[in-house]
Amino acid sequence: MNRTAGIALLKAVLWGGFAGAAPFLLFTVPFGMNLFAARQTDIGLFTAIWGMVFPLVVAWLGTLIGAIVVGLPVTRLLASSGLERGRCYILAGLIGGSLPFLLAGLSPDTVWLMAFSIPGGLAGAVAGWHWGRHRDAVIAARGSAA
Repeated sequence: MNRTAGIALLKAVLWGGFAGAAPFLLFTVPFGMNLFAARQTDIGLFTAIWGMVFPLVVAWLGTLIGAIVVGLPVTRLLASSGLERGRCYILAGLIGGSLPFLLAGLSPDTVWLMAFSIPGGLAGAVAGWHWGRHRDAVIAARGSAA
């Protein structure tokens, strides 16, 4: 993987993770800010900050794992098949981000995990969109060089 692809993958993971964490950040950040404003720091400053950004860290890690486990093999598959289009990565990210949670929630004891398929799919789709834009640029550069 060259430097440009690495930067594009990092951008895709960061934006995708942020998109997946955004619904949770709508609750954790105001709650943490309220603790600071009310000077209720009994839980400690580090714990309050960690509580605010925890969804973002989890989403970034999940998106990174998804990009490596799903995104890069899909890139290899699409590139070798000649069907590579940027919009295909959005669909692959949507499926790859939501399917693990849907499958994990099939058990009656873990049915609550299905709720995470929505932010997981959102994270995958946004990451796929960013990665697809990079891949479209790579395809265009290859076409103009030929």
